[in-house]
Formats: sequence, structure tokens, C-alpha cells
Amino acid sequence: MLARKIIWTPRSAVLIVPGLVLASWVFLLAGAGLGTSILVMSTWQFPPPMDLPTASGSWNLAHALNMFVMWWLMMIAMMLPGIAGKVRRQSVGSAAVLGFLAGYGVVWMAFSAAATVLQYALEQIGLLHPMMMWSQDVRLSGSLLLAAGLYQISAVKARNLQRCRSGTLWSEPVPAGVKRGIHCVVSSAPLMSLLFVGGVMNLYWIAALTLINLLENELPKPRILSVSIGAFCLGAAASLTI
Repeated sequence: MLARKIIWTPRSAVLIVPGLVLASWVFLLAGAGLGTSILVMSTWQFPPPMDLPTASGSWNLAHALNMFVMWWLMMIAMMLPGIAGKVRRQSVGSAAVLGFLAGYGVVWMAFSAAATVLQYALEQIGLLHPMMMWSQDVRLSGSLLLAAGLYQISAVKARNLQRCRSGTLWSEPVPAGVKRGIHCVVSSAPLMSLLFVGGVMNLYWIAALTLINLLENELPKPRILSVSIGAFCLGAAASLTI
């Protein structure tokens, strides 16, 4: 029997993004290749326990690559839902969608590489727990929360969020994906840095940041949410100093 030819249509092309998001979430929920359950590294407590024994993490090339893949797929799981609606509203084929996602993904790949390097540095100086991957220092947590809070209420955040939400996606898919990715990274990086506060693999923080990203991209007036999140971060930073 001859294999049936798969014909991609604009309707079927929109399934690409949900498929990538689902696969990335499955990877995270399965432990992201770390050999332990994500629930073990998740806690509702704020700040997370800071009285755990700490030691410099043991890194080799394989571990570094694992951390990089973890970060990249985590960014796919967290950030792609924010553009899923835009893809759904376009009448384009799979080639355009894949081209756009390639450009968009390369930018988040660069972000993930930088995050991996920062994670390594923080572990080596004892500020990040090597297993739980959350902050073990009030000053680090407070600084990241303060920076994220101030950025959320800034004009730079508002400008880059607007650019992340708008623009032509498909005239030149790959360059458009790169451009959109840059604006989204600049818009979201300070919030993503809060994973170092609550836990890089803390399921509750990952889910919360995913929801914030989705709402910032879909709400008609996202500025209200951004400022509210900023105020919350500033309050959390203040609470650590009391």
C-alpha cells in the first residue's frame, strides 16, 4: 500500500506550536534528564529553604549540556504559549510557521546558554543550591526581585512588550522570528531570572511565570498586569529585608 502523502494546510500548521509546547512540558515533568522528580525540586515556600547544606556543584560537559537543554526546552514550554494565539490567527502553512519558530527559538537558545553560564557561576560561589537550584542567599533573591520589579514598571518593559506582541510574522518568517524573539527576551528576561529565586525547576514558579507571559501577550491592556507584577516583586524584595 502506498503511503499517503501528508498535506500541510494553514489549519494543520497551527498544531505545530501546541505540539512543541506539549513535548517540552512532558520533558520537564519527566525530570528534564536530571534523574529526579520535578516535585522534589518544587516548593510553595517563599523564600525557599535557605538552611540546606550547600557545596559547589559538580559540573562536567555532559551536565552543562543537560542544563542548557533543560533551560531551552523550559523556555519553549513557557514562552511559546504567548505566541500560540498569534499563530492561530494567521492563515499560513507549515513552512512559514517553522521558519518563524526557528528564528524565535534561536534567540531563546542564546538566552538559555547565558542562563546556563549564570547558573554555573552562582552554584560555584554557593549562592544557588546545586540540587534544588534555588537561591541560598537573601541578598541574591532580594536583588533579583528588586530588579524585576523595577523593570516591570519601566517604560523599557512596556515598549518591548508591545513589540513582542505586535509586528508582521510571516513576510520573512526567520528574520521576523529573530526580531520577535529579541523583543520577547528583552521584555521577559528579568522575570525569567526569578527562577533563580524560587527554583530553576520549581514547577509552581514555572507555571506562574508561564501564565504571566501568556496574559501579558493576550490581555488587551497588559500594562496593568505588568505594573501589578512589578509591585508584587518590589513588595517581595522588601519582605526579605525585614
